[in-house]
Amino acid sequence: MLEYSKNDPPEVRFWAKVVKSSSPDGCWHWIGGKTGGYGIITIQYKSIGAHRFSYELHNGSIPNGLFVCHHCDTPSCVNPAHLFLGTPKDNMDDMVQKGRQRRTKPPVFSGEDHPCATLTWEQVEKIRSLYASGRNTITELATIYGTRASNIGMIVHWRSWRTPESPPPEFPGKGHLTEENVQEIRAEYRTGNILQRELADRFGVSCPTISMIVNHKRHSR
Repeated sequence: MLEYSKNDPPEVRFWAKVVKSSSPDGCWHWIGGKTGGYGIITIQYKSIGAHRFSYELHNGSIPNGLFVCHHCDTPSCVNPAHLFLGTPKDNMDDMVQKGRQRRTKPPVFSGEDHPCATLTWEQVEKIRSLYASGRNTITELATIYGTRASNIGMIVHWRSWRTPESPPPEFPGKGHLTEENVQEIRAEYRTGNILQRELADRFGVSCPTISMIVNHKRHSR
């Protein structure tokens, strides 16, 4: 494995964790951190899929709402020749076609197939697109789509409405915040233009967690 510094450009850190197959058409295996078998690389304090980073590195930006799927069916592979873009439905269809759906457990309904779902995949993709563009806040999107702000927060931070190819959650669990997140929370709250509840929705944590942060009872550095 190549040596690198955490201050090196993302491309340098990426290649340091890639091992290419001896075969010209073989997989390029990611040997860094993984979640669910998929490689993870941290860019500007955010974790993204290594296969997504590889696709953008070789092919340019990924349009909003599209996933990066594997022809080779190897989650850790980052060979751009093995990657292709698809919608959530394309990805699920590909999974079924390759027989990767789990059969040893009762069916787990997700997305619009869930009996309690009030949104569609098309609406979810639109919500993520609007939020990513900065056109609407979480609270505004909740009003537009008739759901709770906490639901919108889970969607835009990829903690709900996910498939096996979804990027890792921006905030993988309650309380998992970086120092940069903490400073941003305190700065936003000091402006007086945002409620603690809205910050909790945005960062995917509980209101008590936000309260402890803004009152310097947590992450006191």
